[in-house]
Amino acid sequence: MRDPGSPRLSIAAGSPTETAAVAAALGRVAAAGDWVALTGVLGAGKTLFVAAFAEALGVPPRSVDSPSFVLLNEYAGRLPVYHFDAYRLAGGEEELTELGFFDERLAGGVVLVEWADRVAPFLPAGALRVVITVSGETVRRLEIAGATPRQREALIAAVAASVEAPAPDASSAATGGDAPDAGPEAEP
Repeated sequence: MRDPGSPRLSIAAGSPTETAAVAAALGRVAAAGDWVALTGVLGAGKTLFVAAFAEALGVPPRSVDSPSFVLLNEYAGRLPVYHFDAYRLAGGEEELTELGFFDERLAGGVVLVEWADRVAPFLPAGALRVVITVSGETVRRLEIAGATPRQREALIAAVAASVEAPAPDASSAATGGDAPDAGPEAEP
């Protein structure tokens, strides 16, 4: 059950590998009926996120690609994975119905929606929302809202596992250098 009052998590990912680690952590704890709504600019890493999430569910590596031209890809894993790409959609209910967006079979798997902002009115209230913001060439900020306790625990564990304490050096100690922002931050 989703906790509507749960804090949003903000995670800095310094590389595509770190972004994939966050997605894989969520994929490992995915349950039938989970929806993940992904937003971000072109090239932010939405498909990379879906690929890592799906691989954590047992989908063969490199099976996931952007479904921009087919709009929906289905993958077999521990749970079925339904990967929608709403980039080319007008977002109307009739169009989504034709694509199977409201199909009852989706409840037996995990649904990941890229460009979810284009179909936001039709997403389930309990969807996990992930906004990926480009902060640098390979650096991304992942703003995650609507996580269940199971998902929050997985995210925190993934971030904790990826954080390595930097070795102190004279220059950072003398200048009070900034430590990399790698952990989740709770926002009210």
